[in-house]
Amino acid sequence: MKFSKFENFKKQPDFEIKYKESLGFKVYENVFFIPGISALYDENGDIIIDSCLIRGEKWVVKNAEPVIDLNNFDYDCMDSAIYIGSFGYPHYGHFLTEQISRLWYLEDDNNIPVLFHNNAPKRKGVLFSNIFEIPQYQIDFLNALPKINLNRFLFTDKAKFIKKIIVPEPSFIIRSVMHVKHAELCRRVALHYMWKESYDKKNKIYLSRSLLNSKRRKVFGEKEVEIYLKDNGFIIFHPQNYNLEEQINLLNSSKVIIGTIGSSLHSLLFLLNTTKVFTLSNENINANFLMFDDLLALDNTYLNCLTEYVKSNENVTVDLSLACQLLNDRLILN
Repeated sequence: MKFSKFENFKKQPDFEIKYKESLGFKVYENVFFIPGISALYDENGDIIIDSCLIRGEKWVVKNAEPVIDLNNFDYDCMDSAIYIGSFGYPHYGHFLTEQISRLWYLEDDNNIPVLFHNNAPKRKGVLFSNIFEIPQYQIDFLNALPKINLNRFLFTDKAKFIKKIIVPEPSFIIRSVMHVKHAELCRRVALHYMWKESYDKKNKIYLSRSLLNSKRRKVFGEKEVEIYLKDNGFIIFHPQNYNLEEQINLLNSSKVIIGTIGSSLHSLLFLLNTTKVFTLSNENINANFLMFDDLLALDNTYLNCLTEYVKSNENVTVDLSLACQLLNDRLILN
């Protein structure tokens, strides 16, 4: 971890940053795609592991049996397709990590139809009937990549038999390994939406969770932090109230970014230039954030001022006096 820094930590997180040297793909013949089941199957009904979502070193995430009876499904036939895993489900953090991780291949091969599981991992059923029903920030992301035509994305509620399907390797596996193409993809999106005036770094912003509707991962005491930062010239920024273009430009026009650890910080992938970042955290840091720091050569300092949690969706409380002390010690309020 060349770029991450840790303040008020008992010890530095024990995590080794790993890069993929190259990205490739595999080609399978006579494959079955079943909507609602996040995996592909061969002609014998055996699961194709390369099509499953991988997290960490060995954790295979699937809502699928290792073997299925193909006689239970009616299907249409396709000559060829590219498979990109589960795509479109509404989770911002997982979109910028897992869901876009196979898109790199689409820019190299822009003619073949794109198949994906139109559901969230570990869940069955179909979420959307067409590309324009997926979250708007996902549509905006795709629209910024001219080689990726939205019309290639196939929404289907019927099983498919594909004579030849291409399965690209993922450019990012959460808490495990990554490739520079992941950052390059996000950089091209940022360049597409950047305004000229945003290159003048003049803002100081705080990425707030305080207006989120979710009952999970609340940060108690965050309102008091916002008052303190606002009094010191910070803009309190609620990302969910802005479209992707607006978020990209506010982030890139900022000389200092502060946020409590969470999915909104994945937007740092859109930073085009060096920015000082401070992350309010505890010692239980999700390795994804450390991976992004390294991938972006990001000057990110983690400030240990949140209570601990066992599960990532648990509520936390910020120690206001400690947070203010750590921020002042870093001289970012001048």
